Amino acid sequence: MVRNTPCLSLVTVIFMSAIVMAAKGHSQEKNDIWRLRKELFEKRQYDKNVRPTNHEHGPTEIMLQFTFVRIKVDELNGNLLTHGCLSLVWNESSLKWRPREYNNLTYIKVPANEVWIPDIIVQNSYEGLNNYPDSLVNIRHNGAIFHLQKLTLATQCDMDLTYWPFDKQTCSIRVGAWTSDANEVKPILLVDEPELTYFEAGTSPWEIIGAKSELNNLKYAEDMIPRHDVVFTLELQRRSAFDVKMVLVPAIVISLLVLITFWMTPGSPERIHVGCVAVIINTMMLLYFRYVLPASGNHIPLVVVFYVASLSLSAVGIVITLITGSLSRRTTSYDFGTGCAGSHTQSNVCTLSKGSLESERSLRLHDEHNSDADSDLTSKTIPMASFTDALPPPNFSTKRRRKNWILVARLIDRLSFTVYFLTLVVLSFQYLFL
Repeated sequence: MVRNTPCLSLVTVIFMSAIVMAAKGHSQEKNDIWRLRKELFEKRQYDKNVRPTNHEHGPTEIMLQFTFVRIKVDELNGNLLTHGCLSLVWNESSLKWRPREYNNLTYIKVPANEVWIPDIIVQNSYEGLNNYPDSLVNIRHNGAIFHLQKLTLATQCDMDLTYWPFDKQTCSIRVGAWTSDANEVKPILLVDEPELTYFEAGTSPWEIIGAKSELNNLKYAEDMIPRHDVVFTLELQRRSAFDVKMVLVPAIVISLLVLITFWMTPGSPERIHVGCVAVIINTMMLLYFRYVLPASGNHIPLVVVFYVASLSLSAVGIVITLITGSLSRRTTSYDFGTGCAGSHTQSNVCTLSKGSLESERSLRLHDEHNSDADSDLTSKTIPMASFTDALPPPNFSTKRRRKNWILVARLIDRLSFTVYFLTLVVLSFQYLFL
């Protein structure tokens, strides 16, 4: 312990000396800043209400740059929620100093309310026309003033949801002077594009595929001095895999269910159940779109048009199911020969075989023969054995007629299947490729 005492004492002395030197340096820096502030704001009688100019009666040039950090698109309200920073740079000739006179002090930070601030605001913000909250500005020894303000904005964005969920959106942030015209404030772009270096996509379903900055000259009337504003425009691409699956999977399921019903046996109870399931899925999808998509707007999403058409076709499919089911249970006679037996081609179109047509003709001839025989019973006696052999099997005519009605129902199903499939192809092509 005795041997280590001198070393500990030396370390203590060095540590205390460093603290004293740091305190003196900090005190000196505070003293230099105090002297500089007194020189700039008191001795020179700086007036923050006077607009700085580089030459007499010239506009003050304000250099602008917007940095995007994070974005969020609100489809229901048509808003673009932005987290970013707006950088303003201008020159104040009355705030220059020589660094060597203030211990090489090259910049100071002062509250923004102590210097002149241009009335540049975000003009299309929903948060009103208030200027930026109080912050610090950085004043350089050459008179350049840097004002960096962190902003959280909600700006209007005209949403075009026609091709949702494969849509692209273009949203803009308009920045400009509120009361100053072009003779007082002149915005200048630092670069042609907004800053995206610090952009974080995170869990946002949107991806920035393009960005640009544009300087505009606005003139509201012929006798008014024009104004300048800067528009920062973003081109956004939706990348939500969840929305894509929510659209495509139910559409495929509904289409298959309706197509399957046209190949099921006419009159089967399962067929009407499948059709009702397709209608229920369509209705639930339309309710889902009502929840996630805005009700107003000039652009109707094609996916909504697709599901409305699909719901209508599913309802028509149920009606066809009821009609074909009723036809398949009929047992009344119908002269198929008039409509289908005129030629061999017509009989094939009606899906009635040549044998069925000949059987129907033989049954009619047999009925006519029986009626003539009954009228001649008083004058002629027919042996019972031969009469019994001539009769057709029991319910033979009823079964044949019902089979023919089933053929008609199947014909209607095949035609309905073709029409529904072609309509589905047209709707899908319009939604996916146009």
